[in-house]
Amino acid sequence: MSKVFVIGTGNAALLAALSAHDAGTNVEIFEASTEEKMGGNSRFTFAGFRFGITTPSQIKELIPSITEAELDLV
Repeated sequence: MSKVFVIGTGNAALLAALSAHDAGTNVEIFEASTEEKMGGNSRFTFAGFRFGITTPSQIKELIPSITEAELDLV
């Protein structure tokens, strides 16, 4: 099995790690900063993330507990 080393814990690094893992690769993640400063620029987003969603049913897949009333707000 091949191995991938990912340096950093920002969005791009973690997405690369997930992609490599999904492809069956053994992944190791390394971060040089302190725990308080981990996450690269992602730590400045205040938990705001964008998702490529085109239909309300895709939201339901990500958040199974969402109500129909909440979906109507989309």
